[in-house]
Amino acid sequence: MCRHEFGRLAALAAGPAVVTAAYLVALNAARQSPEQLRQRFAEAAAASPTGAVGPVDAFEIVFGRMLPIMLIFVVLLLVASALYEGAGFFVILRRAVDQPTSTGAALRFAAPREPPFIGWTLLGGLVLALPVLPGILTHIGRLVAVGALVAAALGVLVGVTVFSSLFGVVLIERAGIARCRELIRGRFAATTGRMLVAAVLYLGYSIAVGLIVSAAASAIGAGLISSVLQALVMIPALVFQVAVNVVTYAELRNRENRSVSTRTLAAELVASPTVPTR
Repeated sequence: MCRHEFGRLAALAAGPAVVTAAYLVALNAARQSPEQLRQRFAEAAAASPTGAVGPVDAFEIVFGRMLPIMLIFVVLLLVASALYEGAGFFVILRRAVDQPTSTGAALRFAAPREPPFIGWTLLGGLVLALPVLPGILTHIGRLVAVGALVAAALGVLVGVTVFSSLFGVVLIERAGIARCRELIRGRFAATTGRMLVAAVLYLGYSIAVGLIVSAAASAIGAGLISSVLQALVMIPALVFQVAVNVVTYAELRNRENRSVSTRTLAAELVASPTVPTR
């Protein structure tokens, strides 16, 4: 990937980065101090007939103020990420076959494809949340733990089966989860390995830059500046992420049909309805 295209992808990744920065600023503003938390827990325990704070009350004390912010952030980030992923796919595939493109053309390609991508992503998230709901609703700790384990197993299964190819399937083929299952058939183990390596690299980078930014924030002492820095340093990781998604989808398509190449995918991209080129 040349420097010019990296810069274009970095500019596109600024969307999710800005949303993340805004979220961190809002979260810092709503965060309670340890003294405030201790006082609220003491008040809740004093008002409880058993003298103990239940899990629902504890959740409300810790997350009650932040939950609306988190929900708004999830929606905004999902929209911004879907737009970025679609535009990133467009830029990388067209660059791979030396076809001209622009940031505007990439965004116009991605915009009409956002709704199905967001819909499938929300459905996948709902599937992962279902195992823990019985424990949360019944306030049974062991049931929550079992549900969390089931959700973790489902996370690996759904993550590899669906999200290894969902971006390409939705953006290029205009299909759904059934098509993702076709592509992963016979390639689950290999794809899991690739995604785990990518996840370790992404996590390692995130931890490293997080420590650096935290050290800088301690020296500067400015919450707003540190929040912006945390978002900006994640832009290279977002560029890496979309590149991994393109490579993974291309590999699955090639394994399914050896005649499929990058040029084939770029041709399918152009053949998709209402695809701009400039």
